[in-house]
Amino acid sequence: MRSIRDGAVGFVAAIIALLVQTYARADVIGASWKALIVGIIFWVAASLIDRRLASRSGSGKPKLRLDHELNLEDIDTYAWRFRLRIWNTGGGAVTPEVRVADCLVGDALNETPFSNRLPFLLPWSNPSSLPRLTRQHTAGETIAVAIVRSTRLKDGWMAIQYAKPTFFVPGAEDDARLVLTEEGIYFKVQAICPDRPDVKPAERWFRLQGFEHQGVNRDQFQMKSESYHRRPKPASQLNRLTTPPVP
Repeated sequence: MRSIRDGAVGFVAAIIALLVQTYARADVIGASWKALIVGIIFWVAASLIDRRLASRSGSGKPKLRLDHELNLEDIDTYAWRFRLRIWNTGGGAVTPEVRVADCLVGDALNETPFSNRLPFLLPWSNPSSLPRLTRQHTAGETIAVAIVRSTRLKDGWMAIQYAKPTFFVPGAEDDARLVLTEEGIYFKVQAICPDRPDVKPAERWFRLQGFEHQGVNRDQFQMKSESYHRRPKPASQLNRLTTPPVP
């Protein structure tokens, strides 16, 4: 708003100055075009200066951005946590609500038994000290978006036997759990600001897969994660993300 106001003031000042010149030279058409051009230049310059100042001062509207990959974190020998990094690349300071907004299973993208209970709100690590994301907070913040847990069954002659890994939504372990297979689980993470309806939500789809393999005294499965710009399509029509998104 300030850039519009400053540009308008400059525009009016240019018109007044050039109208004086018009009456002095009696060149109405030429002075009108000059007034228009000078006014536009004032408005563009004021807009650019205002944006630069807003960027440096951290003012302006927040803009949420989600990382394109998940960070794997060990919980214990049989459990792993997947964390997602979130930034505010705009102005102001916000504490977004992050949630799992959708979840699909397998290449056919079937709904889950808990689909009708979505979305699930994801808890921050320290609920008593919620993060305030700003542009200056360049490292962003991470939040757990998925947990994978297995169970040690028995020790075989050459390898440890494990149960198939299970996928959980953090904070809703009792309501949202699925067996993790090679076909994978697709879930959409969404970050919103309920108290700032003018802030556009940020969202991204992720896919987790579990691959079985044989090994000596090691886990009998491996995990892989992928991300997507938009809702995936069944089987071969998947819209995979091959390069990081532009901030």
